[in-house]
Amino acid sequence: MHDNDFKRLGGHRFEQRVAELFDQEEMRVVLSKRHPLPLGHAPIIGNLFGIWDEEHISKLRRLSSVALAAQEWFHETAPPGARAISLPLNIPDCQKLEQDENLWPKLVGNYGFSLMMVEYDYLLHPSLADCCSGLVAHKDTPDYLRAELQEFRPRPLEGLEVWFQTEFEFFDGRPHGPIKVLGGFFWSTPEMIASELQSFIRARQRAHNDGVPEDELHQCDEQIAIVRQRGRECYPSKFGLG
Repeated sequence: MHDNDFKRLGGHRFEQRVAELFDQEEMRVVLSKRHPLPLGHAPIIGNLFGIWDEEHISKLRRLSSVALAAQEWFHETAPPGARAISLPLNIPDCQKLEQDENLWPKLVGNYGFSLMMVEYDYLLHPSLADCCSGLVAHKDTPDYLRAELQEFRPRPLEGLEVWFQTEFEFFDGRPHGPIKVLGGFFWSTPEMIASELQSFIRARQRAHNDGVPEDELHQCDEQIAIVRQRGRECYPSKFGLG
């Protein structure tokens, strides 16, 4: 992360606090005398690090600082239904909210995980309100969910991926008709999708060069087709509809 980006996101305001937390974690790992791989957990964001890898630790310190800035920003700008929920900054906290039965914790959990994938760049990532508008506009969103999010005007959001699950409602201990429920959502930049696509293409080429039979390359072809379809659906203006 460049210095300008770090300051742009307000990470510098949390540097001292994060430095103290990292110093405590590094000391804990040293005193634990765990060998041969003494690993620590980055405060706030939870990533593993080796105490000998100063470059990695420096990056994690900055990410942790920016994560705190994102959490503060979220508290000040989130929709009223989500403002009392602390933005999760690590995978376990995201998963805990994603598994909540109530809508707003689930939305915040998904949003937190999506924000992690762009390294907490809350100025790059669409706001939760924008994601909710995109969810309302999504072709597969059921009417009851649109009603719960009626405060948001439907507005398609490029880069937003939404998935649903089929569950059964139970009355008097008996199942009644399937209902479509929100499985989650995720936002990607076009560069993220293009990078994923290229990684699968390179993997297939390496497998081909290593002599893997064509009929065994089918799984690679399926993954490439899936990512290409995601690109067309998420960014029709960039990846095209054909």
